[in-house]
Amino acid sequence: MDKNWQTLFLAAGLTDELPPEVVADVLATMHEPSTPPKNANKRPIPDKDAPTPDGKEPFPKRVNACRPAPFGQPKAKETILKAAKPTIQPKPDETEKDTLELDSDEDVNCSKVRRASHRRTCRKKSPKPAEKKLQAVRCYLWQIELTWPAFQSWHRRQGLAPTKKVNKCTDGGFKTLQLKLLSDQSSKCAACNKMLEKCKFNREDMKATIQAYLNGDYQKASEPAQPLQPIQDPDNAEQDAENEDDVDDENNRQKAIAYLRMWEPDLTLLPLGSFGKRVPLRCRICVTKSWPQGKIIELSQLKPNCVEHFVKQHVRGTRHQVRKRRAKNGHVVVDQTKCEGLCISSQRANKLYQFRDEFALWAGYCNFEETAKHEYVQRANSREWFVRSANCLKDCDLVESEEYQTCRTCLALGTSHGVVRQVMRFARKYYAAQFLSARLFQPEREAQEVKEEIWQSQLYKSGDKKLLEVLALPVNQLQQWVRQSWLNEGHGSVEGKRFSATVVKPSLSVNPGAIPEQMVSVIGRFMAVLTSEEADEADAASFKVACSALSGELNEHPLILGLALQARRMIKKKARGISTMAGRRDSETSREAALISDAGITLSLHAANVSLAREFGLSGASCRIDLAILEERSLPSPALALNFPDKMKNNFVLADQRFVMVPASNRCRLVLAFDCTYLTKTLAQMQFGGARGMVGGLFYPNDEENMSFLSLDGDIQFDKVNKAATMLDCLVWDPCAKRKHPLSVLALPVQHSFGGAGATNRACHYMLEIVGRMMAASGGIVRALVFDAHGSHQFIRRALHGQFIPMLEEDLRQVPFFSELCYEDVGHGLPRWPIRLAKWRNEFVWCFPGICHANKNSAGQATSWLRTIYWGQFWTDYTMARELHMPPGVLGRESPMSDKLQALFSNPFFLVKEDDGPLEAMTVPWALRGALIHNLVIALNLVPLLHKEVSLKLRAELGVSGFVALDVFSMLASQTAVKMKAPTGSCFMAGQTSGNLQAACLSGVLVTVSKEETFCPWTHGSARLSEISIEENFSMLRRQSQNSQLTARGFFQAAARVSLKHDALLNREKPTVCVGEKPLTSEEFKKACERGYQGAIKLAAFCSGKTEAAIDNAYKKWAADGGGGAHDNDDIAQEELLEQGQEVSMPPENECEAVLTSVLQESGWVDPEGCEPEVPTADADAEAFSKVSMKAEVEQMLAGGGADDTSQKLPSSLLEIMNGTGEKFNAMFRLIVKLRCGHGGVDARWVTNHRKSRVAGRNLNWHQYNEMRIAQAKSEAETPEYRSRAARLTKWRELVVQAQRDLELPAAAPERIMPGHIVLFQLPETQEHSGIELGMVLSVWKGVKNPRLFAGETHVNSCVAFRAVALEMVDQENNAEWWCSSTSVAWVVRLESLVCILDCDSCEQPSDGYGRVKLRLTQESTAVLEKAVTLTRWKVQATMSRGSKTESKPTEKKEKKAGPKAKPVDLHVKKPKVAAKPSKPSVPVEEHSDKSIRRTNAGRAVIRELLDDLKALDSEAFPQAPAFDDEGRCRMKFEGAESIKWQELADIAPAAFETMYKHASSGAGYGKAVWRHITSVRTSLGGSEPKRQPWLRLVKDLSDFLKANNNGQGTN
Repeated sequence: MDKNWQTLFLAAGLTDELPPEVVADVLATMHEPSTPPKNANKRPIPDKDAPTPDGKEPFPKRVNACRPAPFGQPKAKETILKAAKPTIQPKPDETEKDTLELDSDEDVNCSKVRRASHRRTCRKKSPKPAEKKLQAVRCYLWQIELTWPAFQSWHRRQGLAPTKKVNKCTDGGFKTLQLKLLSDQSSKCAACNKMLEKCKFNREDMKATIQAYLNGDYQKASEPAQPLQPIQDPDNAEQDAENEDDVDDENNRQKAIAYLRMWEPDLTLLPLGSFGKRVPLRCRICVTKSWPQGKIIELSQLKPNCVEHFVKQHVRGTRHQVRKRRAKNGHVVVDQTKCEGLCISSQRANKLYQFRDEFALWAGYCNFEETAKHEYVQRANSREWFVRSANCLKDCDLVESEEYQTCRTCLALGTSHGVVRQVMRFARKYYAAQFLSARLFQPEREAQEVKEEIWQSQLYKSGDKKLLEVLALPVNQLQQWVRQSWLNEGHGSVEGKRFSATVVKPSLSVNPGAIPEQMVSVIGRFMAVLTSEEADEADAASFKVACSALSGELNEHPLILGLALQARRMIKKKARGISTMAGRRDSETSREAALISDAGITLSLHAANVSLAREFGLSGASCRIDLAILEERSLPSPALALNFPDKMKNNFVLADQRFVMVPASNRCRLVLAFDCTYLTKTLAQMQFGGARGMVGGLFYPNDEENMSFLSLDGDIQFDKVNKAATMLDCLVWDPCAKRKHPLSVLALPVQHSFGGAGATNRACHYMLEIVGRMMAASGGIVRALVFDAHGSHQFIRRALHGQFIPMLEEDLRQVPFFSELCYEDVGHGLPRWPIRLAKWRNEFVWCFPGICHANKNSAGQATSWLRTIYWGQFWTDYTMARELHMPPGVLGRESPMSDKLQALFSNPFFLVKEDDGPLEAMTVPWALRGALIHNLVIALNLVPLLHKEVSLKLRAELGVSGFVALDVFSMLASQTAVKMKAPTGSCFMAGQTSGNLQAACLSGVLVTVSKEETFCPWTHGSARLSEISIEENFSMLRRQSQNSQLTARGFFQAAARVSLKHDALLNREKPTVCVGEKPLTSEEFKKACERGYQGAIKLAAFCSGKTEAAIDNAYKKWAADGGGGAHDNDDIAQEELLEQGQEVSMPPENECEAVLTSVLQESGWVDPEGCEPEVPTADADAEAFSKVSMKAEVEQMLAGGGADDTSQKLPSSLLEIMNGTGEKFNAMFRLIVKLRCGHGGVDARWVTNHRKSRVAGRNLNWHQYNEMRIAQAKSEAETPEYRSRAARLTKWRELVVQAQRDLELPAAAPERIMPGHIVLFQLPETQEHSGIELGMVLSVWKGVKNPRLFAGETHVNSCVAFRAVALEMVDQENNAEWWCSSTSVAWVVRLESLVCILDCDSCEQPSDGYGRVKLRLTQESTAVLEKAVTLTRWKVQATMSRGSKTESKPTEKKEKKAGPKAKPVDLHVKKPKVAAKPSKPSVPVEEHSDKSIRRTNAGRAVIRELLDDLKALDSEAFPQAPAFDDEGRCRMKFEGAESIKWQELADIAPAAFETMYKHASSGAGYGKAVWRHITSVRTSLGGSEPKRQPWLRLVKDLSDFLKANNNGQGTN
């Protein structure tokens, strides 16, 4: 509490009587605002229980900051929201009955909703004595006419109030004065003392009023201090008055009272200050239900002119006249007539009559037929304008005294809140445009004449402040104001469009700083010289440059203008013998100095040369920019905007104004992207809003912990300041604009590391709070949010996609913006659709996870050494693309985040053998068929957001195909992992990568059904709905630094420079009309989804070798179970047996029919090289043509002879490929060419000619050649071993030497490995599978710390892993011939699994891509295979287990009575499964199964029993450190673990599982999902090497669910 206010309360004796909350409330409202509040003109709600002067109506309880509260008003009716006992309403007395009938709806011709009366259901507290004292002081002040308006008026007269309703009282304000009067203190303010003296303040009278008020004598307390007196004689008045002013006031007062007595008894003057009004007046004619005794109206002051005007205005009113006639004639029906509208030439038009000239101007430039809400008519005979309201009553009461009859709704248009606002707004911008044009293109004398004409307008004479401010603006600011005011003018009349084209647009197309004062005369002289052709070449060139500068052509190059001005200054200095550029610049204008400074800063920053800046006469500080310039140029100021809510809202408003809005387009159209970049951790000094402080600290949503701005006025403990390492930047842009110029709206130093338990949750909540506050201030202009897949963005994406978990739903209720979201589902008809449409304030809000990041991550997954991605039977490997001229840097992904290298990696021409010729003749090699499918599926997921040319139907179909394909292949890959006994997830992309691709794909698909017709982000530019814009912005910011390092202050200044650059570019933008498609209807969208689904199912069936029905049924079951696990192979196998009898479509045997079928269903494509498809010139075989089954269609096509019939096109969709005939992989290749390389393709932005890049890759460039030589030199040299792998490599060499001795090979470990080697290697050891395989090396990963794909020969010291495809025997009898194909099993194994390298005599590659690779081993290698069955093996871990140590101990040989030492290994026959002997205690097989688990009490009991078994198994497997102690308390280290008991988790577990798998539609699906979850935990705990991570994760999930349920209730 402020000490001064506390002193006043003590002096007034109120601190003992007032409760603390009342004191706090009063203190909170004590400080007078510097600007008037928003609702300053609204009266506060009157109190109901305070007593009144006559004891019937209440006094106000409190006076607000702007004016006294009205009292004497009827009680406000309250709406009771809860059920209460019925109350009996008292009947109205007979005297009020007539009054109610008199004010009925039929009599006054107005519609009114009658509501039932409500009463309070609770007793209201009576005011405290201290509150009554303050109330009594206010009553006394009202008696002497000392009110808040009078207080303001007195201070304004004394010069202490700059504007109305704003005062600077030196003593604290009006409420302070009341407290001081109550405590018998004197005021220090001269204006207050003079006001008290003028109002004849008397402390004794005030005390008497207080005492009467406390005793309950409210009548006495409300009586005026000076009763009304009759008019006195002027002589006596002069004798009684103190001065002449008092005499005049008293005379005016008495004259006004005398005038009011003439209107009695209709109008009666009441005691001053009664009923909460300064001069109350009761009209007994205007009787209503609320005022049965007559309505109380208020006069502003008792002066004759004011009273006369007010009374006449009231008695002439329609309501008063109607009620007066009814009272006189006894409800005689008034004559009705038709409303003619409001005549502008009549004085009844009020404000419109005053500005009738401006109205005529506005009417001439408006297009009323298309855009007007009301009806505007000009009569031809009288040329008078009439306005008819859109809500016109059609009929009105006949007023004989008026020439035109007008209803009350039309009369309301003439008020200050009616049409006149639009008239005045247009007049301001019309005069401003005229004045700007005169100042730019006319001499000063003519500009002054235009200004004088504006002075003669009624708008200027009325003292319009906005017009005065506009006329006083400088030229550059006036141009900016005109641009903003005329931004959306596009629907005017012909005259309006002509004015805009001839006056407005020319004025906005020039730079005011480039126009001198005598521009007209200068241009005249230049043009005369050029026309006469008498100037020499040098002068002509100079004149042309001068004309270009004067005409504004050089405005787009301010750097050239600045250099020219600096060169001119240098020439003048050299002429005076001065060699330095330093010195005063008095002869230069501010504009010239700014151009020179900007040129110097630009060159210095780009050259990173401070000395160059000094040559321009600039210091080091000149390179810094003042952030206040952004506000001056009406640009968003992003620096720490979230610290100031008003600033955050203003940023969005300014951003919305800067983007040129297309007429008739929705305001909600902008895209907002946010991302973080690294900072230098340091504090720097900056100035914000006049306050200096330190920036660079962390931002926290809590104001107490916020360190982003530390004011220097306070004490800063620098050792406790957490410095930020990352900066959050938020950009907005218009995706439909012709050119993209993003603006930053928020730059905030944020926390980067969230260590400890629950770090991910804290990071997600942190970002959720920041984004929620930012979006809540957006004002509904943001249509889409774009961000990458960082872990801290998970909650944001889930909230915008409608994917909730129990804890997230609870947290969202307290976050702005997210708590107001609602969701809509779309009719798709698919088995799985994981996202929904979010809506905020009736507008759709889209969420686009970083599609470009997901695309690059998918390429990283394809080249990862941890997994092999399977597409059905086809594996993904890109190494052979190096033989097809893919650059080594692209294959090795030297820059994983480069979009250009990613586009080259996805180039489909690197996946075919031929590099020229027609596309139909190109073939895909056998080893790249899986890579081609990978490329196709990823491209299908990119199309919805990145492709520019496809239609909405095709966009939705392709996106659904990509989404379903990822789902189905993920399901099939999990089955493949089970077959191969490989680690989970090692046969497909990471779940997060595929999930990000699918989320971005479905978000783009939903745009097709929720967009507006004018919203088309694919017309201009590229990747408008991706995160590329913010990545490019980070690049532009860091290029401004010499070493690309930025502090917080440097980031703010760099962002300001970029904003200024984009502002200059935006000034040249013009509205661009995007002709987009209408959104898809529900039937069209559902049909597109069905086509996309069928295409994906057919592709999966083709790649897996299974039937479509089997894939369809398996996928539906997989989706019903939540999409989390794979089905047993028996399900699909059984469905395949049922489908054995269905026909299979085979390609036709007739060659001619195959060609003609492909002509009808497929087509060619004009590739970037411009070569046309080859046309066969040989004669067709007539006999073959006669056997064609489609002869009629072919003849019809040939008869047409049109260009479209004979031209060939690329396939459009996946379903078209799968339903068509011909070679499938070539068709897939051509579809990829269309999606990625064709016009508007997803990669067309980065690679302009994909085929040319393939041809250019034949020869290495200079950099690639040097890299190749360096790599060869390193591989030939003795590569030192890495310390981390030295022990393992040594042990591996020992084992390999021993193995080669057993195989009778030279005792030496392999030193080099490369693709194409035939190797004998061990499979990764699992619990059930271990063996030796013969395979051919496909890929090699080089580099221990950062493994990369390498296509050449690699030393084993640098090799981490290799991929090999398993070889199979051609003939069981001939052990020397082997083969492999694109559907053979491929493994990724560590180097330690290598046993030896074998030799082969021959290797035959297939020619068509469908054949097999055949090779023949040498005799020595064949002999090695025969001896491999007795080989000693060692354990090798899978590539997915990166964190664990590798055991290199050989397995002990088991002693047997007879037979070989080791069990022979059958390399090609599938071995039966053998149950491993458990070395650890295992859970016995129970009688429970997935059928025992249901959402019933019995099923919940089974879940508790199974969890008890898991707890016992954990105690047996880890007796030294169990998860729970003997008392059942949790021993884990997350927050709150010590208070959790096992019994609580066991009781809450069934509910937790039901929440986890709430999407399971059936009981069987729910039982399978829970059983699979518990079984996986049991398997990990009961294996030979127990792993407790799944068990601990389950305990943590149950604990989080328990906390969420106990939130607000406490934890037991």
